Amino acid sequence: MGNCGEAVWALSPQAALLGGICLGVLMLSLWVARQHEFPGRDAFVVAHLGMGWWLLAAMLEVAAPTGTCKQVFAQLAWPGVMVVPTFWAAFLWQYANSSTEHLGAGRLALLMIMPVLAGIIAFTNDHHQLLYGVATAPAHDTPRAPMIYDHGPVFWFFAIYLYVFLVFGLWSIARALVTVRGFARRHYLGFLVFTLINIGANLGYILFGITVFGFDPTPFSFAVTLGVFTWLIAGKGLFDLVPVANRLLIDRLPDPVIVVDDAGRTVQANPAALALTGLAQLQEGLPLAEWPGCGPTLARHLEAEAEGGDDRPAAIGTEPRWFEIQVVHVAPGAERNGMRLGRMLYLRDVTRREQVAEAMRVALETSQARLSTITDLHTQLARQAVRDPLTQLYNRRHLDAYFGEAVAYARGNGTHFALALIDIDHFKAVNDRHGHLVGDDLLKAFADRLRLAGGTRGEAFRIGGEEFLLAMPGAGKPEAVGLLADLRRRNAAPMMTRSGAINVTFSAGLVGLEADGEDLDTLLIRADRRLYAAKRTGRDRVVADDPGAEIAPAVSAGRPSGRVA
Repeated sequence: MGNCGEAVWALSPQAALLGGICLGVLMLSLWVARQHEFPGRDAFVVAHLGMGWWLLAAMLEVAAPTGTCKQVFAQLAWPGVMVVPTFWAAFLWQYANSSTEHLGAGRLALLMIMPVLAGIIAFTNDHHQLLYGVATAPAHDTPRAPMIYDHGPVFWFFAIYLYVFLVFGLWSIARALVTVRGFARRHYLGFLVFTLINIGANLGYILFGITVFGFDPTPFSFAVTLGVFTWLIAGKGLFDLVPVANRLLIDRLPDPVIVVDDAGRTVQANPAALALTGLAQLQEGLPLAEWPGCGPTLARHLEAEAEGGDDRPAAIGTEPRWFEIQVVHVAPGAERNGMRLGRMLYLRDVTRREQVAEAMRVALETSQARLSTITDLHTQLARQAVRDPLTQLYNRRHLDAYFGEAVAYARGNGTHFALALIDIDHFKAVNDRHGHLVGDDLLKAFADRLRLAGGTRGEAFRIGGEEFLLAMPGAGKPEAVGLLADLRRRNAAPMMTRSGAINVTFSAGLVGLEADGEDLDTLLIRADRRLYAAKRTGRDRVVADDPGAEIAPAVSAGRPSGRVA
């Protein structure tokens, strides 16, 4: 370095060009560092700072007057040489995967291990010649002649290391180019052009000895970097919201988003999706069906979607959260050409809606059950309100409503209406002799006979104690007398009770509707008079308004039946 200071330096056009490129790259790095966050920003800035270091060392090498000075600056360039592909590959991977995660001190230190090691080896090359051998010398004896480097084994090791990163970067670009469309695709094409030009320049130099102005063409190819990125930034919106916001938006969505390839392997998932599984970070390439917890459900939904879709919300987790799952094809245009690239699953959390719906369903079922119970109770109460609990015949309360409808129908259609007031003879004596339970048996048995005698033409009522009523709409007195005669015939047979067979007779008063406006009370008074007339004249008989109406005799309780008075 002492000789370098004593020699005459000259800023050649080549050195000026490299200096201009270096200044442009550093300005680009400064501008990018001040922009809003975008995927891979840290790695992008570090890669271009390394590029600036390499360009500065290359400029000094070109401007240096002696071979010794040139070799010194060539060795000084190595930290930058190693930084560029290392961090460029990291940038491409983060950008392709839309990762806005900062490098952090740990990752930065890890990625800087080889650049620092390369710098140490390069600075100590005079002691071991592992990077540049002893045959390294100027191409000719003229001042500032370019160097011909004798590449040692470490040089080739570093070259292999760098190309591993460059190939990884190319793979990231290629994978992204398959899946993206629109402006973002042009960005990746720009990255591809830059990477391939630099690889081509470097391979031409180390494999075929191609030079520019007698020097390594790789630093000069960085001029393409400025052109490509100027085009991308000015004309194609690189680092604008369009290519950046997609991942930021997806990452900040409260709803899970998962992207799978055509084979069902996971290629992208936002934090909300990872939270469903408990995974701290994405296991790229993990089949969707193997995701902890939710994987089988999501895989089945994808299968159902391929067969026509399933719009039902899916339950995920042991304490289920409910999600509506929308499946979007990543590249529908490519799919139409027979190549399906993958699918994106958007899971909209509808847990609260489903919980409310379930609560409403349970409440509705409960309400319906209660309504059914109330309806049944109402029906039972309504039945109990109009039915006699012992005989299940209609009671006196129902008679009022029934009479009004029946009489209105009879008058409206010009038909008859008759009723008979019926009383079981000597019922008190039965109760006194056999007890009230046997009396109840008799009442129920007599009610059954009364119901059968009335059939479809009459309606039976129990209006108190042993007193019954048979309403006969549409029946004149002859028809009514016939119904009562049928009842007497049925009643001739003994009734079975818990104390054995018992014969009873009945007395009845039969009346028919006469004058218009005659109400129930009037009719009952007339019937009651006929009933008491039957009892006064010996019981076991029917007394009608028409004394000439006769009922055929019947045997009752072992003796001749009565007659109609």
